[in-house]
Amino acid sequence: MVILQNSLFLSRLTDKTDLNPMSKKNKTKGTKTKKVTAKRPVSKGLSKEYRFYLLGLVVLTFIAFFPSLQNGFTNWDDPVYVTENSFIFNANWGALISEPFSLNYHPLTMLSLGINYQISGLEPFGYHLTNLLLHLINTVLVFLFIQRLAPKSSIFVPFFTALVFGIHPMHVESVAWISERKDVLYVLFFLAGLITYLRYRQNQENKWLIITLVLFLLSLLSKAMAVVFPVILVLIDWYQGRKNDQKAWLEKVPFFALSLFFGGLAYKIQSGGAITGFATISFFERIIFAAYGFCMYLVKALVPVQLSAYYPYPDLQAASLPAFYYLCPLLGGALLVGALWLSKKNRVPLFGLGFYLITVALVLQFISVGKAIMADRYTYLPYIGVFFLIFHFAFALTERNANWKKPITGGVIAFSLLLMVLTFQRNKVWQDSETLWTDVIQKFPERADEGYVNRGSFRGKSGRIDDAIVDLQKAIAVNPTMAKAHESMGNAYGSKGQMEQSLQAFSKAIELEPDNANYYLNRAISYAMMQKFDQSLQDFEQAIQLQPSGSQLAAIYANRGILYLNQNNIKGAETDCNKALQLSSNQPTANFCMAKVFAAQNQKAQALQYAQKAKKLGFQVPDEFLNQLSQ
Repeated sequence: MVILQNSLFLSRLTDKTDLNPMSKKNKTKGTKTKKVTAKRPVSKGLSKEYRFYLLGLVVLTFIAFFPSLQNGFTNWDDPVYVTENSFIFNANWGALISEPFSLNYHPLTMLSLGINYQISGLEPFGYHLTNLLLHLINTVLVFLFIQRLAPKSSIFVPFFTALVFGIHPMHVESVAWISERKDVLYVLFFLAGLITYLRYRQNQENKWLIITLVLFLLSLLSKAMAVVFPVILVLIDWYQGRKNDQKAWLEKVPFFALSLFFGGLAYKIQSGGAITGFATISFFERIIFAAYGFCMYLVKALVPVQLSAYYPYPDLQAASLPAFYYLCPLLGGALLVGALWLSKKNRVPLFGLGFYLITVALVLQFISVGKAIMADRYTYLPYIGVFFLIFHFAFALTERNANWKKPITGGVIAFSLLLMVLTFQRNKVWQDSETLWTDVIQKFPERADEGYVNRGSFRGKSGRIDDAIVDLQKAIAVNPTMAKAHESMGNAYGSKGQMEQSLQAFSKAIELEPDNANYYLNRAISYAMMQKFDQSLQDFEQAIQLQPSGSQLAAIYANRGILYLNQNNIKGAETDCNKALQLSSNQPTANFCMAKVFAAQNQKAQALQYAQKAKKLGFQVPDEFLNQLSQ
C-alpha cells in the first residue's frame, strides 16, 4: 500500500473541487479567498500521475484475487458451461452461438469459454486467468467512467470507487466462478458503452453514439442483465443536466428496442425452469423479498460478512418472517425518498441510489429467478453507484472541515485494506466443490439442502460414494420434498450396484416432480441394468413425451439405443441413435451407439470414426473396442 501512504498522494487525492453538478460556483464558508482548481484535461488522455494511480488499482486488485488462479472447476454450472459441454469439446461454434445454456442465452460468453478450451483444454488456470484479466479491465473502466461522469471531482472519488469495486469480497463470485464469465464480460462492454456515451455527450459526434449502441449489443450478447443500459443513459442525462427534449429520447429508441427484444428472449428462455411461479410465493412476499435484497446488498457493501454462494429463502411455512424482512420496505423507501428530496440541491444521492436500483432491480426476486433470495454476483455492477455516492460525500466532508481530511482518508484506506484481506480469503472458498459447498453448509446449517446435495453429488463423482450418501441423507432430512436430492441418491446407490434402492430413490423423485424427464431417464437406465427391459422402455417413452426437443431428448434417444443394443435389436438402436445425432451431432452416447451399430454390421471404418468421436467428446470408450476396430 505504499502508493496510499506518500504525502503527494494524500494531498492530490483530496484536492478541493466542485462535486455538485447542480452548483454554479464553488465557495468555502468562513474564508475571504476562493481556491480555484483547473479542470482536468479529460479529452487529452491521462497524465503520468493518473497512469500511476491506475497501475495501483490493477496491482492491488490482482493481489486481492491472486488465490483464484489456483482454484479448479466446481460442479455448480461449470459442467454445463465447460467440463461436460460437448459443443466446446468439438468446437461447435454454431451451437455455442445459437443454444441457450443453463437457461441463459449469452453467445459471446460461450464463445469466450470455447476459445479458452482451445487454448487451455480442461486446465482451470486459463479460465480463471481470463476472468481475472476481464475484472482488472473493468476496474480500470470504472475509474475512467467516474472520471468522465464527474470531471470536476477530485481523483479521490474515481480512485476509491474503482478500488473498492476491484477488491470487494462480494465480487469474488463473479470473478472466481468460471461459469460467471458472463458477469465480467457483460460489465466490460456495459462500462465501455457508458464511457463512449459520455464522449458523445461531450462532443456530440454521432460516431460515438453508434459505437455506444454496438457496445450495448455486445453486452446483451454476454448477459441479458444489460437490458437496463438505456435507462442508465437517461439517468446520466438527468445527472448532467441535459435538456429533456425530443432529440434526447429519439436517439435512445434503438437502445430500448434492443432491450425489449433481449429482455423478452431472456424471459421466454427462463420461463422454462428458472422463474418461480406466482403460486409458489405470494405477491406480498415478493415485495418483502425484493425490499430485503435491496437493503441487504447495501448492508453487505459496508459489512461484507457471512457471504455465501447460496442464500436460501426463509422458511415460508413459518407463521411469520423475521422482523427485519418487514422493516426493509420502510428502510428502502426512506432511502429513496430522502435521495429524491435531496436531488433539488444535489443530484449525487439520487444518481448513486438510482444507478444501484436500476442495475439491481431485475434480480431483487420480485420475479423470482432461481432458488436463492439473493446472490453476491448480482452486486457486481450496482455497487458502482453505491460507492460513487459514498466516496463523493466522504470527500465533501473533508472539504467542509480540513480537520476531517486525515481521519476520513485514513478510514477509507483502512476499509480498503480490510476488503483486500476478506477478498483474498474468500477466493479460497471457491477452490473446488468441496470447499464451496462446505462453506454454504456452515453458513446455513438448518437450510443447507442445496449445499448437502451439491457436495454429495461431488463426492459421489469423486468415488466417495458412502460420504455422498451421508450428505444426501442430510439433504433429505432438511428438505424431504427435494426431488433433486432423491435423484442424486438414486445415482449414488446405482454406483454401488444397489439397484433396488436406486429404483426407490428415482421413483420418489418422480413422485415429487412427475414432469421431470431426467428422472424417468435415470430410472429407465436402472431398469435396463436390472434386465427389466419392459419397465425400462416404458420410462424411456415417458421421458421422450416429457422432453419434446433439445439436447436432453438426444440423450434419451441415445440411451434407449444402448438398451436396444443390449437386446441385440440393431435396427432399433440405429433408428434411435440417428434421431439423437440429428438433434445433437455431438451427443457422446449417440456416437458410441452408432459405433456399436456399425461394428455389429462389420463396417469397421465407420464404427472407428464414431468411436473416436465419442471418445473425443468424453465418452469412456474401451480401448479393447478401439483396438478391434483398428485391426
